[in-house]
Amino acid sequence: MWQLSENSRLGFRLAGSTLHQGFGAGKYLIGIGDTASVVPNPWLESLKAQQQSVAAQCPGCGDMNSAGAAAEKAALPLTQASVDAKDYHEYGGYILESKSNPDQFTYSKPLAGKETLVDIDNIKAPKGYNVVGEYHTHPRGPGDNREGFSTRDGNRYNGNGRVGYVADNNTRRMYVFVPGLTVNHPEWERTGDFVQKIP
Repeated sequence: MWQLSENSRLGFRLAGSTLHQGFGAGKYLIGIGDTASVVPNPWLESLKAQQQSVAAQCPGCGDMNSAGAAAEKAALPLTQASVDAKDYHEYGGYILESKSNPDQFTYSKPLAGKETLVDIDNIKAPKGYNVVGEYHTHPRGPGDNREGFSTRDGNRYNGNGRVGYVADNNTRRMYVFVPGLTVNHPEWERTGDFVQKIP
């Protein structure tokens, strides 16, 4: 696995190779299916709002890592509420770069998905922004401290070429997946490079 350190645009750069250790990740996936058919009614209004291309305010987000952390911080309380309600919904959206200021990043407001699924492919980027990455959460029940990406997550990012971020509601540890650099491990090993714990 590659270890990443800070870079001005992404917030990290290739620093070297490290031995990867991990454990089983749940079988979570994003980005498949017809959005209207997979989102349950309580989240339909959230989906409609998201499809109106709403970018969050993200002051100080001068790189993708800071935007990813802000996005996960916004999505994790919603994820925890779904776990508390025994619904276990993922939340997610896009990491966005300003077209007018390439040093300014933000994120689309968190979208609720079906259990273990959030479909963001039908969302349009807000006017004035380019989609440069994605983020989502993994809902975990009590005592479930699995971290990082699933193999399906890694396959998605390798396929679409976007940087991905993930955090779970129990450990609140955020990981990044960089296509072509991050090793996509089998389901029983943790995939991703640790970035930071979300406060």
